[in-house]
Amino acid sequence: MTQAKSDLASIATASRIAVAISVVAALYLASDVLIPLALGILLSFLVSPVVNRLERRGMPNWAAVLVTAALTFLLLAGGVVVVGRELSRLAGELPRHKEELITKARNLAGLTTGVGGSLDELAGEVAQAM
Repeated sequence: MTQAKSDLASIATASRIAVAISVVAALYLASDVLIPLALGILLSFLVSPVVNRLERRGMPNWAAVLVTAALTFLLLAGGVVVVGRELSRLAGELPRHKEELITKARNLAGLTTGVGGSLDELAGEVAQAM
């Protein structure tokens, strides 16, 4: 009898491992769909109080959803514009700070010598890139 229990236990363990691998593989392969879906669900939790307030003030459901969606897209677009402006400003100021960046990279390279390799090569590449 102990032999049969041992076989059943090993089959159960193997099947659990196979199921776990299958679930992980399915989640990995479906990540292109699941990630936007999860973000959409999170966003709906964030904007639902706004929709509820607009509905309580007498606005129809479809209008409250459209107004909230429009406001959300405007806020997201504004954030993208602000980040884009800051990145372009930073890119414009980068040549002025070239020497400071190279000095800091070389100082960092002196601290990490022997730990993860030398960062002098990185400092040289940064200088060449600029």
